[in-house]
Amino acid sequence: MADTSIFIAWSGSLSRSIATTLRDWLPDVIRDAKPWVSSEDLRKGLAWVLELAKNLATSKLGIVVLTRENLLNPWVHFESGAISQALSDKHCCPLLCDVKPTDVSGPLAQFQATTLTEKDMFRLVKTINATSEQASDETRLKRWFDQFWPSLMSKVEAAGRGGESEDKHEPTQTDRELLEEVLSMVRRSARSQHEFLIRRRSESHHLPSRLGDLERCLSELPEAEQAEIMHLIERRFVRSPDATGIGRTRRSGFPDRTVDTAGAGSHGPHR
Repeated sequence: MADTSIFIAWSGSLSRSIATTLRDWLPDVIRDAKPWVSSEDLRKGLAWVLELAKNLATSKLGIVVLTRENLLNPWVHFESGAISQALSDKHCCPLLCDVKPTDVSGPLAQFQATTLTEKDMFRLVKTINATSEQASDETRLKRWFDQFWPSLMSKVEAAGRGGESEDKHEPTQTDRELLEEVLSMVRRSARSQHEFLIRRRSESHHLPSRLGDLERCLSELPEAEQAEIMHLIERRFVRSPDATGIGRTRRSGFPDRTVDTAGAGSHGPHR
């Protein structure tokens, strides 16, 4: 007979600690239970998305460990949605660790939540047991639950103290802080790009006046020097013979000048 596969979703240090505690505790109460927690059971070297989908497809029930630190976490909502879609009977069970049922909003609010109390946890255990092909009778199930309940609570309380200590001494950025940092970077990039475009536009406005200055400077030179400068410009930038072998250039404010590229003896511009 197949084991009772249970997918446990988590996000954050406290949620992870409780998820791994449940992973070790549930088989003591439900003997054929096979919990799956990504941090412990995801095999190295495999595509995690495929492993996630595979275990969701074979799980009979999903537990989402909710805490104050992950209540609005997008990843928790993603996994919850994946659980509800993958499991035909919609057994998605939010487990409230340090939050109240009224704190839960959005898609998770539609599922019947479980609080970390002895009475409510036994109801969850009965729900899991009912999905098993080797379901135990309620009397035996209650005896096992009573035997191992104290060990679960002691480990959960220790995880809570560890989470508080970690939050106190190793602060990390919240999702909002990370989002604000990314937004700030995008805004700085956009501002730099905007300033660059304004500078380029300003330079383009000054271009006609610069050409006018160049024309005035050339007009003050002797004709021989003007011809020599124009010849250098044409040879450097605009020499492109057409079908007749004659290259022609035209600049605003400058007289037409033609360079004869056909004749081997032609070395200068002609008026």
